[in-house]
Amino acid sequence: MKLNLTKDKLFKLENFVFLFCGFWCLFQIYFCTVKYLSFDFVTRINWFVPEKTPLPDLVLCFDFVSLINTSKLFKNYPEVVKKLGIKNEDEFAQLKRTSTAKIGTQLIPLLTIREITSILYTKDKLIDEIVVLNQTSRDDAKLCQNIGFFTSNTYCAKITCSYRHPISANVSYVDHLSENVPFFYVTVNTQYLTNESIYFVTLVKPNTFPWDHGMAWLSFDNYRGPSIYMISFTMYLEQKLPAPYQTQCYDYKVDGYIEQSQALNECLNRSFSNVLNSSFHHAIVRDNLDRHIDLKIFDPAFKYTLDKIVDKCVQRNSRPDCNNLNYPIVGYSRLNRRPRQNRTLIGLELIKEPVLLVYVEPYMTLSDLCIVIGSILGSWFGFSINYHVPLVCSTFYGKCMRYLTERSRQQRSSPPSHDIRVHSGRSKPTK
Repeated sequence: MKLNLTKDKLFKLENFVFLFCGFWCLFQIYFCTVKYLSFDFVTRINWFVPEKTPLPDLVLCFDFVSLINTSKLFKNYPEVVKKLGIKNEDEFAQLKRTSTAKIGTQLIPLLTIREITSILYTKDKLIDEIVVLNQTSRDDAKLCQNIGFFTSNTYCAKITCSYRHPISANVSYVDHLSENVPFFYVTVNTQYLTNESIYFVTLVKPNTFPWDHGMAWLSFDNYRGPSIYMISFTMYLEQKLPAPYQTQCYDYKVDGYIEQSQALNECLNRSFSNVLNSSFHHAIVRDNLDRHIDLKIFDPAFKYTLDKIVDKCVQRNSRPDCNNLNYPIVGYSRLNRRPRQNRTLIGLELIKEPVLLVYVEPYMTLSDLCIVIGSILGSWFGFSINYHVPLVCSTFYGKCMRYLTERSRQQRSSPPSHDIRVHSGRSKPTK
């Protein structure tokens, strides 16, 4: 009797310990699961000097009137010249220098985008040399493309060399200590520009366009003749986490866009094309489209339609982009050296200052949660997947087989049932 009492006490103590461990085990699993489902994140900031300077795309924008080939205009579109009230080429050349805005406003309703491009000096003549230095594969310099487009009454040329794969320059310690080290430059043929011409330069990440109208631009003039400009820039990379994390960002690559500004640009172009059959004045449009850049959208009669379209597109693409890569321009310097005749050289310096990298990481991932739960089970119960899972499976299988065997034995040993039918009504008399 005394032995049985000791066993009962031990059995009760064992149950108490088991319940105590089970309670705290479930509490910790619940706490960790709630922590995971809160989708907390950690922001990390890194400053570093890149060993290789990545090559962004260079964009140059000119007032399209200053690029008009007067001979092509008079030869191909004499009816347009007549509507403009211009008598000869000398008069038009004078107006190009003094009244570019007036000529642009008059030409845009008369010619389509493709027709305007046909009377301009070609972008290959305007940018007649593209050179990439200090790179791993020198064949990449032959792969640069010159892409033309319009935006806000300006004709732009985008020089992209990393459209197939990223190109970067190898940087040595000597390069970091030297001044004005170029690794990429283009030459602008200034003989196709007037002395009063002003053009604008910016940098964008590869395979993109200057969709963001808030980006910084450099303005160069042709007053002082051919020059050498060296542009210094840096790099800013930001990576966030999409929903359900609380960074409130959106991955526009899911919708087929490279970045947020492209989605907004495409929405404006598509909406204006469907409603007004024209391109949005400030949007990016290719130079081979058979439609007008319609300035009537600035008429008060179209103000309501304009505001409605813009508000709709801005609201649809209002969430910030989860992936943000920019190449901010730090400044530029004008060298005293003179380039070749009628050539302005625009070069990019190597990145010599630290760049900023901001990225967001989840505080706990799903794999982290599984590891933590496994550690909790192991701490409270000594749970081992290698030992306990086969044991649980074999125990469950043995119980199921015993239940099925006992069930089958009971069915075989039970007496057969008789079918008793009760008939209502009178019985027929026997003969």
